[in-house]
Amino acid sequence: MYPLCRRVDRHEPAAKSARIAALPIYFAIFFRTHKNLTFTAYSTNASFIDLGRRETKARPGDRTSGTRSEHKSLIRGERRMKTVNTKLAALFAAAWATVALTGCGGDPDKIVVVGRQNSSGTYGYFLEEVVGKDAHFRQGISAQNGSKEVVELVSKTPGAIGYSGMGYASDDVKMLHVSKKKGETGTEPTIEMARAGKYPLSRPLYIYTAGEPSETAKHYIAWIKSSEGQEILKQEHYVPLTEAETGAVPSGNPPDGQIKVAGSDTMIQVAGKWAQVYMKKFPNVKIVVEGGGSGKGITSLIDGQTDLCNASREMKDKEKADVKAKSGKDTVENKVGMDALAIYVHKDNKLNDISIEELKEIYGEDGAITKWSQLNGATKAE
Repeated sequence: MYPLCRRVDRHEPAAKSARIAALPIYFAIFFRTHKNLTFTAYSTNASFIDLGRRETKARPGDRTSGTRSEHKSLIRGERRMKTVNTKLAALFAAAWATVALTGCGGDPDKIVVVGRQNSSGTYGYFLEEVVGKDAHFRQGISAQNGSKEVVELVSKTPGAIGYSGMGYASDDVKMLHVSKKKGETGTEPTIEMARAGKYPLSRPLYIYTAGEPSETAKHYIAWIKSSEGQEILKQEHYVPLTEAETGAVPSGNPPDGQIKVAGSDTMIQVAGKWAQVYMKKFPNVKIVVEGGGSGKGITSLIDGQTDLCNASREMKDKEKADVKAKSGKDTVENKVGMDALAIYVHKDNKLNDISIEELKEIYGEDGAITKWSQLNGATKAE
């Protein structure tokens, strides 16, 4: 038996520290018995990477053998084209959280609270809408860099709860119905409910520019807001614009050029798809998409480092003033769709409904809800 999993009384004072201290031994054994599982990375001279991937034979000079992932559409990496097996990393992170927090003598009733990093527009929106504009998150929240990472961690951690766009749903998680007050019937996060204003955690999605964009970028934004671009938004499980807000497909071809896009991780999925489809249709245009969060995208717009800024929140007056001060141009706002922010739990959790009031008690710094047993219908992470 692995030393981490000996039977102990969960109330024994040294039990938790003993389990955590044994983690290095546990993973050492794991790696020795799972030699085929390795973190892999490779570098390439290409300038861009993509959301979608296909397997191809390794080129001479690649550090991996056999096959490698060749990326097809354009998403710039944080570092120079180095990719890491993030799914495997998330697996070990989830394993650590599950074992240390809920397993082998831990408290299966404890809620593992998952959120986003503070540069994220999703973080800011959730803070204002749920916790309170002048309030603070509780200590100990597991902050993830991206929307996808939130859902992946929840899917591998039975005792977890997290918030992310509904476009990131998978078969391994459940989206809860949400109400404003405890005891009310929750509303399912769907396109119809978000557009009708009945789902309480829906928000607009924006593309910002410093002044009027180039003719190439203007054509691209018009295409995104057209029926073609909005159909892609819908396919990716976001909320499209209303018929009145949707424009006509722009006529003619755009001028040759390159468009740099930066910002919201909530939008990175659909932004990559938009770029992929648009470049296939207009191969004379190159689009580079970078995530990092709405805050990072807005900073890039202020500094003149990006043409378009994707944002899952409205820009603040101070940020617009900074754009004006640095570029001499006014900020131009384009609403390009909506997103329903879903509340995710593990697929095996019996909880179906939750209220904004209860979420505040889970995420807020003075919140009183720390156990699943405090929520009606929830399941302990056993």
